[in-house]
Amino acid sequence: SLVGYGGGLSCPVLAVALAPIAEAFWFVPLESARAEAPGRLAEKCPFPHRVFTDVGVALKEAQQQPLRVLVTGSLFLVGEALEILGEA
Repeated sequence: SLVGYGGGLSCPVLAVALAPIAEAFWFVPLESARAEAPGRLAEKCPFPHRVFTDVGVALKEAQQQPLRVLVTGSLFLVGEALEILGEA
């Protein structure tokens, strides 16, 4: 699960909801004034996780994983991911 988060639900609530289908959570930065830093999100996550400083780097690594990737947490992140992947 590739997660960027702009506020609202707490990260642990989102992680608990997605935990049954997620092997790990990858936190990335968002281009939003409301965004919480990926490192701060990771501190609150009780599940296996990683922190990335760049969405593109995280997506590139995610594409090499044998599992599906869920991009969630913010429509801004989904839009950025689609643009990077050339699908926007």
